[in-house]
Amino acid sequence: MKDGGELGWLRLTDKSDLVLTSLHILQHQDRGMFGESHAIIPRKAITSVRLSWRRTRGLFFLGTILLVICMILTIVLIIGGRAWVEALTLSPLAMSFLQYGSLSGGIAVYVLFWFTKRNEIHIMAPMATLGGIPRSYEEADKFCALIVSELEDQSRPMKKSESEAPSR
Repeated sequence: MKDGGELGWLRLTDKSDLVLTSLHILQHQDRGMFGESHAIIPRKAITSVRLSWRRTRGLFFLGTILLVICMILTIVLIIGGRAWVEALTLSPLAMSFLQYGSLSGGIAVYVLFWFTKRNEIHIMAPMATLGGIPRSYEEADKFCALIVSELEDQSRPMKKSESEAPSR
């Protein structure tokens, strides 16, 4: 394998790229008129690679708030009846719209919460971390497998040379 040759790359959602070469991993971020940055980690310095996914907490809390509003409006209508509707200066149609709108909105947000996942990749070294949000979990998984396989290939010859050095 030639030195510095590109082995693979991964495109991230923030218009940055992770490029794996035989010598290092490079992250190039282009922020348009706000500038650009390059971060480079030598391949030998990589300590760990993490690929993860998680759900968005904000969607969970928004769905909960909408369902609580629906429950409060239902309890207000059951206990107080028309007196509360008149006190809030809302028409019965508007109160009904708020009640059922918050119910359907809460359920829709919970469904969205369940099916929406955020992927993250982190490549860690003692002094730096590269990473971001990949466009595809499958591409990120292949990229991580490539990094790990290359790290294993690098560590095998080093173990052999370490074991040969004391024998000489």
